[in-house]
Amino acid sequence: VIVTVSSADDTQLGVVDAPLLLTFTPANWSDDQQVTLVAVDDATVDGTQTVDLIAAVALPTADTTGYAALPESVAPIAVYDDDSAALVSAQLVLEVVEGGSGATTLLTLSSLPDSDVVLNLTASDALAATVSPSQVHLTPSNWSSGVVVTVTAIDDQAVEDVQWTSLTASVDAATTDTTGYALLTVQTLAEVMVTDNDVGTILMFQAAGGTVNGNIGGRLGADAKCAAS
Repeated sequence: VIVTVSSADDTQLGVVDAPLLLTFTPANWSDDQQVTLVAVDDATVDGTQTVDLIAAVALPTADTTGYAALPESVAPIAVYDDDSAALVSAQLVLEVVEGGSGATTLLTLSSLPDSDVVLNLTASDALAATVSPSQVHLTPSNWSSGVVVTVTAIDDQAVEDVQWTSLTASVDAATTDTTGYALLTVQTLAEVMVTDNDVGTILMFQAAGGTVNGNIGGRLGADAKCAAS
C-alpha cells in the first residue's frame, strides 16, 4: 500500500521530499514512517494559518483487504507567522555637523506590504536638523530595497553645545496597505547628534579717542563698544 502525503497549501506548509510516498508492506505495515513538515518562511504578515496535511492511498494498489477504498485522511496543521509590520532604519545613530553635507540612512519595511505605505519624516527638533525627503513611499516593489533618507544640520549663527534630535516617522493617511502598517504610531528611527561649527570669540582693538571696539559672537556676532580705562 503506497500512501501519498501532501500539503493543501504549499505556499504556507511544505512536506520535505515532496511528493512524499510511504510504502507499507506485509513486513512493515505496523512500523511508523516519519513525515517532516516545514513552514514556508515568506515576507508577508498573514498571522497564524491552518493548513490541511493530506494522506491518501495511491491507486491502483495490489492490496485487497480494503485500503483501496479508504478516503483521504486530513490533519489540520497550525503554521505560525514570524513577520510583523515595522519600520527599519539601517543606521540607528547619525552624526551631522552644521555646514556639512548631512548623514544618510536606508529606510525599509520589515515585511511585504500589500499596497503603498506612505511615511512622513521629520526631525523631532526642527531647529536642529532637516530631513530629505520629508515623505517617502514604500511599496510591494521597493519595500526591501528601501529609500535613502538624508538628515542635515541646520547651520545657524549660535554657539551651542552638541545637540541631540531624532529622525521620526509617522504613517500618512494616504497609506493603503492592510497588513498592519496603517496602525503604526509615530516611531523614532534613529538618534541624531548635531555638532556646532560656531566658535565664540571676542576681538578687541584700541581705537582713537579712547574707545575699544569689539566683535562678539560666532562668525559674525554683534558689534560692541566700551570705554577704555
